[in-house]
Amino acid sequence: MPSRSHVGDRHDGSSHVVALERSTPMILSTDLVRTLAEIAETGSLDAAARRLEITPSAVSQRLKSLETLLGRVVLVRSKPVRLTTAGDSVVRFARQAQQLEDEVLRNLGVVSRGIRPRISVRVDTDLRSYWVAAVASAAADIPVDISMFEEGVWDDGRESGQAAIAVTVRPEEAPGWETISLGSVGFDAVASPAFVERWGLLRAGSLSFSNDAPTVIVRGRERRHNTFLTADTHTVSDSITTVPSTEIALAFAEAGHGWCLLPRTVTTTSLQRGRLLRVSTTSIREDYQLQRWGIHTPAVEAVISRLQQTADTLFTSDIGGIERGGLSDATA
Repeated sequence: MPSRSHVGDRHDGSSHVVALERSTPMILSTDLVRTLAEIAETGSLDAAARRLEITPSAVSQRLKSLETLLGRVVLVRSKPVRLTTAGDSVVRFARQAQQLEDEVLRNLGVVSRGIRPRISVRVDTDLRSYWVAAVASAAADIPVDISMFEEGVWDDGRESGQAAIAVTVRPEEAPGWETISLGSVGFDAVASPAFVERWGLLRAGSLSFSNDAPTVIVRGRERRHNTFLTADTHTVSDSITTVPSTEIALAFAEAGHGWCLLPRTVTTTSLQRGRLLRVSTTSIREDYQLQRWGIHTPAVEAVISRLQQTADTLFTSDIGGIERGGLSDATA
């Protein structure tokens, strides 16, 4: 195999040639990359050793061998350990390779170390009960890991390889991922009848009240809230309560602790039963995407199918944007 050379410049301006080693194909050892993935998942070398059923020194040696092979540091030896950018890439590869291997062996009727393929799914906090139910319906046949992320925290697991599927309102696509449109959902400003009366929210059908009127916002959804306020020509309230989920925001709104911008699919029953009122003629819509690895396996497709079926019952095909209704709509 031919050797490579590099022409460089000396400090005096003349050129010199540095001979490099002969190029050879680099092969990532399965044991090495899977060891790093286990370290990342468990948070320490000792915990990874217990899971892999090898000694901690063997884990340390594999890690050293991987870094020597790549010529890069893949792990920061902190507590807990932390992957470098290079380590993120290796772990993403390890998880994708593991999934493909498990699917192949499963299709051949061979059990891979007694472990069935496991699909990692991450969903944002909006409508999470619906997404969890959709994934749970597939979990009887396909082991899954499901976790939540907030819009303001953009580590939704895609870049790091910690997720195979992500449901998000973010349009950005990570390298190697594919995007499937799920549809859009309307968000309305709602509050309890007692809150509406106490703060005088319905003045000519709009949010006409002082900035002292309490507001409830789902954590990470400040951008959506501000978009609504801009569309409805209002400013941010001076009294804001932040909660971790849509379900908790709904409970706060029904209890009269503030007005809140909530998905229409969540508020329908409360509106019908008089527990909530729409307090503005302005609504906004947001588009949801399902983003998935560019790897097509039966397990991934099964989970995606359940999520799409759920989306079909929740969303319309409307394009996201600002929506305005009449006074009768606001009080319906």
